[in-house]
Amino acid sequence: MSGGACSIVWFRRDLRVEDNPALAAGVRAGAVVAVFVWAPEEEGHYQPGRVSRWWLKHSLAHLDSSLRSLGTCLVTKRSSDSVSSLLEVVKSTGATQLFFNHLYDPISLVRDHRAKEVLTAHGVAVRSFNADLLYEPWDVNDAQGRPFTTFAAFWEKCLSMPYDPEAPLLPPKRFISGDVTSCHPDQLVFEDESEKGSNALLARAWSPGWSNADKALTTFINGPLLEYSKNRRKADSATTSCLSPRLHFGEVSVRKVFHLIRIKQVLWANEGNEAGEESVNLFLKSIGLREYSRYFSFNHPYSHERPLLRHLKFFPWVVDEGYFKAWRQGRTGYPLVDAGMRELWATGWLHDRIRVVVSSFFVKVCSFHGDGFEGYKFDPHGEYVRRWLPELARLPTDWIHHPWNAPECVLQAAGIELGSNYPLPIVGIDAAKDRLQEALSEMWQLEAASRAAIENGTEEGLGDY
Repeated sequence: MSGGACSIVWFRRDLRVEDNPALAAGVRAGAVVAVFVWAPEEEGHYQPGRVSRWWLKHSLAHLDSSLRSLGTCLVTKRSSDSVSSLLEVVKSTGATQLFFNHLYDPISLVRDHRAKEVLTAHGVAVRSFNADLLYEPWDVNDAQGRPFTTFAAFWEKCLSMPYDPEAPLLPPKRFISGDVTSCHPDQLVFEDESEKGSNALLARAWSPGWSNADKALTTFINGPLLEYSKNRRKADSATTSCLSPRLHFGEVSVRKVFHLIRIKQVLWANEGNEAGEESVNLFLKSIGLREYSRYFSFNHPYSHERPLLRHLKFFPWVVDEGYFKAWRQGRTGYPLVDAGMRELWATGWLHDRIRVVVSSFFVKVCSFHGDGFEGYKFDPHGEYVRRWLPELARLPTDWIHHPWNAPECVLQAAGIELGSNYPLPIVGIDAAKDRLQEALSEMWQLEAASRAAIENGTEEGLGDY
């Protein structure tokens, strides 16, 4: 342990020792104090939910164990103000530098700017790094130097950048620990008694922690990646990487994922493996969509509060608590939606196609448009529905995604009584289509009236954001 000047490494959603630029900078600078501040109130309406908190609890424990094996520990702080807590750690440890990795959501951007201002004013040198993206948002622009407004153009620019994303960093060999004897850690509570039963199920599906994330990445690259292009739409088997929560919490870096996938791409190209190349390109596109979401948030920081398309401001959203409760509980009467919500409750995760299905169903206030049989696209044999809706397990595949159309004799043979042990659809397809068309018509009428009022000078315009 060093008794002299030290550096603080502020962990957030970068819970790993490998390819962590802020941590590497701290190690190069000398003695390190590793800090995690738990301040959920700062997130406002976006505080982490039960599953996120469970994951965070176990990922932090894993990180602390790794840090201890290398010569230091993770100092945890409970706070309602991250910057004030960091300042307290500075005073108790004598730290002269602060290192952290960038986040790109509006709340984090404001907090990080304030952290730099406050700590710099107290004589602390502050440096921040990119550990979450292939390229910084301000480095990817069109020919006029403006941010891209479509994913296709954005991703094409990323893939054609004159330099590759930086190679991932190796983990430090050891740490010199800063003096934390006067820096008392807080015990963090991430779950209450009422949540422990549900959380116990999560451990069956997941093993949080950066080294487990590394294993999951290796398993995917050496297995499902090869047939990703063929199987990625299927929700009924292990066809995707399941890396989304691990990338979210920074247990594995996107740069490492990108470089390892590119190595496979070169290998399969040399072998003439066209299916493998197609799978790599599609998987890299999914990485690109993740990049674009952060890029979009950075360049449009108010998009979480108001629509980018002006006319959507006038959409007549319907709030029906009964529908909302049925959706949350997986009791809408639409098997693919219900199976998705049941899986979400049990595991905290959804296949990306199912995420689209359940979120579209909710956002459109149960205006489930289409032919009603979307399930066969993503769950062609009904195995996904049978896994998560055991009450429908005996229903033949021909009816598994639309049991309301099944003959009564088929329902009886399967032990299903609609409206009793499985609900009837909470809204009919035709009624949903009609409602959606009425809402769209009303939206355009209101938008036209608003434009006319602006042109007549009777209403102040907000412009097209």
